[in-house]
Amino acid sequence: MSVTVQKSLAAANANVEPPIHVGDEGHDVNCVYALCQSPAVRYTLATGPAGKPSIAILSDGTILVSYIRNYFIDRIPKDERMELIRSTDGGETWCKPIPITRSEHNDREGYLIRLPDDSLLLCYMRVMAHTDPKRPWQGPYLCESKDGGRTWSEPWQIDISRFCPNGPFGAGDRGHVVLPDGTLLLFVSTYEDPPAPYNYVMISRDRGRTFPEYYQVSDQSGDSSFALCPDGTIAGALRINGDNFPHRGAHPELRVKSEGVHFMAATRSSDGGKTWSRAEPITGYNEIPGHLMCLKDGRLLLSFGVRHYPLGIQAFFSSPDRSTWLTNNRVMLAWHGGMYRLSHGYCRHTIGHPFTAQLPSGELFTAYYRLADPFDAATCQIEAVRWQAPAIKE
Repeated sequence: MSVTVQKSLAAANANVEPPIHVGDEGHDVNCVYALCQSPAVRYTLATGPAGKPSIAILSDGTILVSYIRNYFIDRIPKDERMELIRSTDGGETWCKPIPITRSEHNDREGYLIRLPDDSLLLCYMRVMAHTDPKRPWQGPYLCESKDGGRTWSEPWQIDISRFCPNGPFGAGDRGHVVLPDGTLLLFVSTYEDPPAPYNYVMISRDRGRTFPEYYQVSDQSGDSSFALCPDGTIAGALRINGDNFPHRGAHPELRVKSEGVHFMAATRSSDGGKTWSRAEPITGYNEIPGHLMCLKDGRLLLSFGVRHYPLGIQAFFSSPDRSTWLTNNRVMLAWHGGMYRLSHGYCRHTIGHPFTAQLPSGELFTAYYRLADPFDAATCQIEAVRWQAPAIKE
């Protein structure tokens, strides 16, 4: 099942805006929730250790899910690679895992891109700390499949030296855009200073082989997601570090809080990615990372991890014209996460990184990772929920 939650402020005087009281996990506790249960179907797609899924839907309805094999939340990356599974019956059954990458390095953060002819690209990065400590994050890389994900080409690395001259510290973002004519807008984050990334868009007209154009999206964000709207506008959901908002370096005192003060913010471009609107916050702290998509009815959907209690996966929609976000009407897609204590005492969330796609039936399919056993990092697995979007209210 999924649960729709409506957020209401808990104030003694409705005419007075209540003060924001922030709990230990970074969220506003001055609210209560009204719940409404809806039917849904939940699946386990890949047993652990596996993490950080992405989804592509082919024109015949085949569902493809990629993920990181050998993903552990409690150790530095080792022997990681990208895998894929396929379903031709709406998610009821899945093929055996198909290897996408086979390098001796740690291939991770891979996200699928479907081209108009049903060819696929996977954009991913490599963690190279074991061989190149001065440049631990390298990428992005692309590889291609022309047979529905059954076989994959050798990868090629994207040159980002024009805007990241000190090393290939790049990673593809969580949602890219393909225009109707096949033009690829590849969104890249650079991590020369990991706590303070930059976001760029690179434009290719030859299926990702060359990128003659690039533009800066934001100097505040990384690990973001983007979607093409019916009117040609490109919507973005930026993952922003709180210390860099409303501008880079605005709150240096927050830097020590790290991901605890990250949030998602909305932006858009009406000129093909050349310029972007000012980022507007839409989630609270510790509600990251997010995946953005546009539904067939024109609404935008943001699904995101919730790293405060109740730990889980939530989502909300935009208005039908995409002018506003209905942030107080949330769908709770999963709520059974926990905290895993690492050897040095730091705690990690055990659920997160959702990715949503719309099936030919109109239903939504959201994949995420979760520790099946909250005390065993090796049980991190890929789960999914198939659910129905609430109807548009007239």
